[in-house]
Amino acid sequence: GREDLTRARAVLGVGANAAWPEILAAFRGSIAIWHPDRAGLDPRKQREFTARTQEITWAKDALR
Repeated sequence: GREDLTRARAVLGVGANAAWPEILAAFRGSIAIWHPDRAGLDPRKQREFTARTQEITWAKDALR
């Protein structure tokens, strides 16, 4: 619903009027930071990065 779209925009840091190219750029930038491969060997950090990546991917898909 409306709350999901608002949350998805907040996750990606885009405005309400963001076009798909801006959403995609925000997604790619966030994934570059939060990808689990960047978490090192710490299992806690890997879980955190994996959860964040899943949330970022959900946000992109919600705004598609």
